[in-house]
Amino acid sequence: MNEEYIFKKLSEMCGVSEELIEMIDPIFGDDLGSSRDRVHYGYYCEFPELCELSEDVKDEIFKEEANLKIPFGETEYFSLSTFSEDYNNQVEKDCKNISLTDKINQIINSYQKKELDEIKVHTTYKIKYITEYVRNWLNVAINYTNKIEFIDAMCNAGIYKKGESSTSLNVILLFKNCAINHKNKTFKVILNDYNQKRIDIYKKIIDELYLPNNLYIEFNCQDVVEFLNITRKKYKSYNSAMTLLYVDPYNFGIQDLLSTITKFVDEVYCELIYNFFSSDIKRNCLNESAVNKQKKMIREIQGFIPCYSPEQYEPIEVLYQWQNSIKKTKNIKYSFAYQFRNTKNVEQYYIVYFTPNIKGIEKLKDTIWSVFEGDSSFYFKRRLEDHTLINLFGNTEIDDRIAQESERTIKLLQQYNGHNDFTYEYLEKIVLEKTLLKESQIIKNILKPLIEKKILVKRNKVKTNNFKQDTYGWSEYDESKKKNITL
Repeated sequence: MNEEYIFKKLSEMCGVSEELIEMIDPIFGDDLGSSRDRVHYGYYCEFPELCELSEDVKDEIFKEEANLKIPFGETEYFSLSTFSEDYNNQVEKDCKNISLTDKINQIINSYQKKELDEIKVHTTYKIKYITEYVRNWLNVAINYTNKIEFIDAMCNAGIYKKGESSTSLNVILLFKNCAINHKNKTFKVILNDYNQKRIDIYKKIIDELYLPNNLYIEFNCQDVVEFLNITRKKYKSYNSAMTLLYVDPYNFGIQDLLSTITKFVDEVYCELIYNFFSSDIKRNCLNESAVNKQKKMIREIQGFIPCYSPEQYEPIEVLYQWQNSIKKTKNIKYSFAYQFRNTKNVEQYYIVYFTPNIKGIEKLKDTIWSVFEGDSSFYFKRRLEDHTLINLFGNTEIDDRIAQESERTIKLLQQYNGHNDFTYEYLEKIVLEKTLLKESQIIKNILKPLIEKKILVKRNKVKTNNFKQDTYGWSEYDESKKKNITL
């Protein structure tokens, strides 16, 4: 704790000098309360009895005529908001740079290493991707609701073997900063893992954080399917929060998981991020040496593709079918899948995103461009090469990606809509779900170039500078030219 901030605030509250507060030397600490539902309520300050003080200190007290303002022999409790934002920032800095690091190392050393996973390169970027999306999502959420919640259905221990923070721990830190700055709003993180030892580790980490009293942490230790079913029933009856559900399994084929997730998003208004292990499908669905695993995975897929057989469907087709099945639920309208590859450039999984609101997918695409610079998939060696090229030659690589995706958008438009007129809203849905482009690139990189080249016509049902409320049609080109359009 930084005593400078404490003494300053207490001197203001008691109407005495900071020097006198320091001489009285009250005991100051964290108020964790009797319940663990709230990890951190605020702070307490325990003042000594007047008779316990030295004569010199008593003389100073009476000089300031402040003895009646100081609650001698009493314990005062304060919420986090009692202290300034500067103080809270200092606490966070101290906690993050010194004590939290030390405490995490102590926690790691007190448990067997087998309870903690090694972090892999693609996992590091997966965490970075989702963390950055949550940061963008929060900026929207705080303007729409007073309750914001994140659910991690398979949270692990919160840290990896060398102390690296997990996705949900990063989210908690983001929620913490947001909660401090928005004291009139409520934030909640619900964590679940089937392994009690991992939950115990996570609880110890949370105990070391300085969390504001409008941020709640809930721990559960259940099978993921059981947890989602119980949580769904709770949310169905009372949920009014803006909620993001995150499910990150170790593999594909957990019995009834996909159907349980589908039911959850059908009944609970929320966004969903799911780790779809396409490599597991490819490796096991045709593996007749592991018949039980093969049957289990096939049965799971047949929950949304009744006629599925491994010989007929590639993993990417299974993914598309599952995305479509989720989009048939009551709430979900948009989806996007981003591919991750390992260090050998072999496909590992897709991080699949679902949302009821177009604002969500707009923020997701912004995240892809800020984290991966619009690359079609994550592959670590290519990321290193791209950064080298960009440093040497500028943004040529990025410009090429934008041009390629713009070309692709034209073909998709004609594939899905023929040569009929279309709205900006229709174009945006195709761009955000079917290409890597983001919303801010639609007008600059698609509409304006096509209009200038007289490939598209703006119908001008609104003002000429209003692109988003207008309708567009194809110019009077012959069919052969329409099939070979270049920007």
